[in-house]
Amino acid sequence: MIEMSLVRVSKLSKDYGYDTGIYDLTFQIEKGETFGLMGPQGSGKTTIIKILMGLVRPDHGRCAIAGRDCYKKSEELKKVIGYLPEDPKFSEEMTGLSMIKFQAELRRKKGLERAFLLADRFGLNLHQKIETMTEETKQKLAILCALWYDSPVYLLDQPMRRLDQIFQNRFMELLLEEKERGKTIVIASHIFEDLERICDRVAVLREGRLAALKEIEDLRYSKRKAHVVVFQTEREAIRFSKQEEFFVSEQEGCRLTISMDGEMKPLLERLLEYKIDKIEPQVRDIEEAFVCYYGGGKS
Repeated sequence: MIEMSLVRVSKLSKDYGYDTGIYDLTFQIEKGETFGLMGPQGSGKTTIIKILMGLVRPDHGRCAIAGRDCYKKSEELKKVIGYLPEDPKFSEEMTGLSMIKFQAELRRKKGLERAFLLADRFGLNLHQKIETMTEETKQKLAILCALWYDSPVYLLDQPMRRLDQIFQNRFMELLLEEKERGKTIVIASHIFEDLERICDRVAVLREGRLAALKEIEDLRYSKRKAHVVVFQTEREAIRFSKQEEFFVSEQEGCRLTISMDGEMKPLLERLLEYKIDKIEPQVRDIEEAFVCYYGGGKS
């Protein structure tokens, strides 16, 4: 028997009008995989997470988790998914503890030991009223609410928002532990370094469409794939930038920074037609590496 992917997205579309939404997306996520949805604001990350949660009905296509349609079986799936929305909402008059107990009743979950352990780890006072919490504390509570059920699948939308660097590191350590335990984790974010730390693969989104689907090793390799070409004259540099199809991310006089997603051989072959002094490799971060997918850095 062939084992199917845990999450299957096929030709998925949701059009909100005015060129906003997602269009014809197809990808799979394996059991135990940590999968990133990466892109600037408005690229469709949150829409995908909401459709996977069954909160939004797609216009076309299909998505399923463990063979169950995300929209038709949403109530069933919500019992086995830990969900962190992009903008969590709470009943302000409740305490953190009363919120957790309320969720436990909805899910018929017995035992709050894991919730207390995470609260201690997060430095959360569960007896504090939510209305008196800072935005960062509310985000920590939202993360706790997503993780304390010990679900097999986590859907996390912009989890690092509102968190200071110290807690971001603690939270990342926790996610890595969950990954080691075999959890399937989907993270929507534009924080490239965090996705690089934990993800196995990343779907790069641009204006609601899948611009690239990359293994994390390809992401790391792409860091080295930018080259500074120093031409003998500024005129030669301008001629290259106008006539060639390579992506020029920066131009300064005779120097062009050329970003690539592929082998260097085609570039070297074209440079034979120009007068150049030298080629210098440039180390880039993940954001720079994917400028080309975003269409010249559009955000």
